[in-house]
Amino acid sequence: MSIFVDVHLLSGKSASLEVEADASVESLRHQAQSALTVSSSGRLLNSSGEVLDGAKTITEAKLMSGDVLTLHVHQIQLTANQQGSPFSAFAALLGDGSVVSWGKAGYGGDSSAVQEQLKNVQQIQASSKAFAAILGDGSVASWGNAAYGGDSSAVQDQLQDVQQIQASEGAFAAILGDGSVIAWGRANYGGDSSAVQEQLKNVQEIQASSFAFAAILGDGSVVTWGNANDGGDSSAVQDQLRDVQRIQASVHAFAAILGDGSVVTWGNADCGGDSRVVQEQLTNVQQIQASGRAFAAILGDGSVITWGHSDYGGDSSKVQEQLKNVQQIQGSRGRSQGSFAAILGDGSVVTWGSADSGGDSRVVQEQLKNVQQIQASCRAFAAILSDGSVVSWGDAAYGGDSSVVQDQLRDVQQIQASGGAFAAILSDGSVVTWGDAGKGGDSSKVQEQLKSVQLINATYMAFAAILDDGSVVTWGSADSGGDSNAVQAPWFLVGNGGMGYWDYYRGDLPIPACFSLKVGLHQQTFGPHVSKADSAMRGALMSPLVMVALVARACRSECLADETCRGEPDMAELLQAKASVQANIQGELVQEMTRREMIKVAANHTCAEACGMLGGLCLSSSSSQPCERRLADGDKEWACSCDISVGLLDAGPYKPDPRAKLSASPFLMTHDSATGYIGDRDFIKRLFAQAQFVNLKVQLDCGARAFDLRLVQHDGKIYFHHGETPVVNWISDQTLPEELPGLVSWVGEHPDEFVIISVSHCAHKYLIKYDRKHCTDEEFVKPFTDAGVAFESDCDKLRSMTLADAMAASALSNGGHIIAIYGDCVNGNWNSSVDSIEKVKPYVVKTMAKERGSVDLFMVQSFIQQKLLVMQSFQLNKDIASWIKNSDLYDGVNFLEINTICTYGMTISSALGATISKTDADTCIKHCKESCPACLKD
Repeated sequence: MSIFVDVHLLSGKSASLEVEADASVESLRHQAQSALTVSSSGRLLNSSGEVLDGAKTITEAKLMSGDVLTLHVHQIQLTANQQGSPFSAFAALLGDGSVVSWGKAGYGGDSSAVQEQLKNVQQIQASSKAFAAILGDGSVASWGNAAYGGDSSAVQDQLQDVQQIQASEGAFAAILGDGSVIAWGRANYGGDSSAVQEQLKNVQEIQASSFAFAAILGDGSVVTWGNANDGGDSSAVQDQLRDVQRIQASVHAFAAILGDGSVVTWGNADCGGDSRVVQEQLTNVQQIQASGRAFAAILGDGSVITWGHSDYGGDSSKVQEQLKNVQQIQGSRGRSQGSFAAILGDGSVVTWGSADSGGDSRVVQEQLKNVQQIQASCRAFAAILSDGSVVSWGDAAYGGDSSVVQDQLRDVQQIQASGGAFAAILSDGSVVTWGDAGKGGDSSKVQEQLKSVQLINATYMAFAAILDDGSVVTWGSADSGGDSNAVQAPWFLVGNGGMGYWDYYRGDLPIPACFSLKVGLHQQTFGPHVSKADSAMRGALMSPLVMVALVARACRSECLADETCRGEPDMAELLQAKASVQANIQGELVQEMTRREMIKVAANHTCAEACGMLGGLCLSSSSSQPCERRLADGDKEWACSCDISVGLLDAGPYKPDPRAKLSASPFLMTHDSATGYIGDRDFIKRLFAQAQFVNLKVQLDCGARAFDLRLVQHDGKIYFHHGETPVVNWISDQTLPEELPGLVSWVGEHPDEFVIISVSHCAHKYLIKYDRKHCTDEEFVKPFTDAGVAFESDCDKLRSMTLADAMAASALSNGGHIIAIYGDCVNGNWNSSVDSIEKVKPYVVKTMAKERGSVDLFMVQSFIQQKLLVMQSFQLNKDIASWIKNSDLYDGVNFLEINTICTYGMTISSALGATISKTDADTCIKHCKESCPACLKD
């Protein structure tokens, strides 16, 4: 049985939708977003304004035909830790009410402990090391440093019907619906309100200094608690605190404006807590602004009165005559210093306070005309003029000098500040940054992503920008939230007639995991949300076994039927399926491969949505029509056709992030041991083990992006060998100088690709043992330098490189990027004792737990590589490898080494982010069929 409902946006746009009674509210929301062409996630509300639970069915939600619902679409909201520490984090409230956090884990950057609670979140507040979220039911979830408010378990039962939350640096205070207050966190930061609990009734508003809280009650009186010296004790002025309208706070003190325009202050006297010297002048006060250690009040006549630390803005006597017709005041953010900048009615600016922190603007005074807005870092100011240009002054190291980017600062719309840098949004949505590079003043690594920026938020040392598509771009210190790679989880998305990928986490997308190809190489790169993916995918991190965990997750009839991929077809089957579908899209193969999957996903989805879930394109006449029709006799009619082959081998869900460290970027690596299963104790066979059987250029066509090359000198030439015993070990037919031009030519044709060559096991043919140190000998390095390939043997230098750094250092004259690295810079983790499947998991656990070496270029490899292959062949032993599906998640693997690129190389490499073109794929298949008939069946 189906019902019809109308869904409206606040703009007035609406759509009439048909939905089955047993469908979920979540599916209705997706249907509404599609019909209303809304890209951002939102929430469905019933006619009473209640948010509908997405997990409930239409019947359980008590929806009926004719109901009018509202789809509230929210832009992503960013909250940052209070500034002041080099460590901090961001928390993003997504449109669907869920939360994603990143940055320093102990400061709230890791919300995994409460992730299941973070649903239907209404508001987020932050202390300096923790976050607290108000949920839709009025309860609270908190995370981060437990002592600083990240643990609210002691008061959890009392946190009901919470209306708003305020935070000091180390504690939170929540106002409940009945006007009472619950506090938690560090006691000396206001986390213990027990001494004044009986007074906290009918609370209207709470304000916080760094170490204390002040609550305005309904009768205009004030209750304070926290550190007594920093405003937590107002007893000395309690009788004066009547008819309080507003309260402002510095770091260590409070200032309250009363109904008659007078001011009452308390807290640290040196930081503005004692205003007696200017008390008679504080009349008809309109607003108060604070720096770290002083206050400035604008009076009704436009004049200004200041008090607090005289060196840091509390003494404005030198500019008092200029402070007339003041419109607004901005205070710098520094805790140890401070200054003020006032905009006058004529658009000019007057400054005072610490000269080193922007209190002296004489150098730029002539430029400060028609000023519209001023923003402050800890020790500098930046002003937007009416023509959209910017003038900055103060400490150059904190953003006070914008001369390097002055020509770019045109048509500026808004400016945000970290502790030591500024970021300006221009009218075209681009961003210009300046100041301390370590605090976000250098955005060059993400500049190409900073387009259509809507809003910027900041921690002390990092920025986060929200783009118009709802994605987030971050830069600055990783420990301060400047690196959001951990939550920029890729989701492969195909639908509505197009193919692409989302390069940020979209928890609202209804994509089954086995088709999203949400691969988790390690959390730094792919994000911690792997739990949302198919559990069968979680073995993907255990390279070299990754081939079984990733191979052919798309286009399998078993996958959606029970959300488990039970079989791994070989490459030939996939290629045949793709060719057949493309040749005859309406043919029998499509019906066989799609009918079973679609039965599960078709209900309540359009054809475009359902085909997208299958990793393909809708071919039906109308992609917006339901793909499952209910007939009068109760049967169902299939009404969708999908091309489920599109992009199967040609596109991946993830493109390596140039901002990431080289050690945080995944590459498919080959040793290409064409020997196959060489036996675990057969010494003779092992002596003749082969390597790099398939030439390197073809391996690139097949998806390899890193090579494990073991080199041996013989008769004056450099060959490849397996690395066992050079005296008798098999060596390749091809030489290194013969192979390198092919590599150079290939990357020239693929200028966006980056290739790594690890050089190890270097030997002279007639030496009994190889010596790794030989790899830096001139004879082994010269072939690379002759081919124009950079050779980097400095492991410490590799440690600090980002992917962008490595690409810049390895750019070739004809285009493309290849870098050769010293093999000792890679943790190989070879273990020949792992000779049975029972030993694999303990080996992986131990390997992943070990301390990284001099460089975090990390590879998992063991003798079980050969055990994965059927004896004397390239065929995967599926029985041995089947246990991988239920394996744990591991992070930190950079090189996924496999034995032969011909076995699933393209599928794995695509999943890791390489782009395999049709031409490359055809070349790979042709060569592999010729050189390795067992690899691909006809």
